Amino acid sequence: MYYINLGYCFYIVAMQNVQFVSTRKVIVYFLAFKKQARQTSNVGYMLKKDKIMTIQFSSILSIIFLLITISCKENKKTKTNHAVPIEIDTKNEKEAILKTLNNETKAAFQRNYKDWKDKWVHDPDITKTYIDFTNNTFSESVGWNKISQFVKTFMEEHPEPEPVPKLVDKIDVRLYGKGAWVTYEQKDSLRGLKRETRLMEKVNGEWKIAGMQTTIYGFKTDKK
Repeated sequence: MYYINLGYCFYIVAMQNVQFVSTRKVIVYFLAFKKQARQTSNVGYMLKKDKIMTIQFSSILSIIFLLITISCKENKKTKTNHAVPIEIDTKNEKEAILKTLNNETKAAFQRNYKDWKDKWVHDPDITKTYIDFTNNTFSESVGWNKISQFVKTFMEEHPEPEPVPKLVDKIDVRLYGKGAWVTYEQKDSLRGLKRETRLMEKVNGEWKIAGMQTTIYGFKTDKK
């Protein structure tokens, strides 16, 4: 009966530094171990002296095959977990964002609160900012509750619809997965030229507004 050092077997397999050990390599190891055992006349004594657990050759065979099985499973798991790059259809996403922006604008000018709120992310950290250079005024609302209440109150105090500005068809979009940074210019018949910035977020497959800044320049087209 041949004996072999269990720790030595584990060391040999680990030193391969691979996730999969071929059957051919395992057989080579076995033959080498067997030869070493035959040439060693006092193996049992050496193992006892070093206080290292010994195991029969057949048990070593079972353990190494077990290691190979685990290695294969880990290798398969690693390959499965690799991130797959997601291709973004820029054209379609841009059109979807444009649709949301124009529908939100129409709802706001037509005083349709229900449709307007549907185009926003209802989150406590979103912001809505107005900078009006013509009147030297500035306003900011933080959080959906304040933004929603501000717009709702404005619509109630000014129920008459306003002329809807010419809907935009050109926007600059920076896509970041389910988020987007959008800028564009729009002319308002009552306020003149406006520079618009939107932070967009895709929620359940639909683009919604998660942040807004409007800068009003008036009817002078030269921005300084």
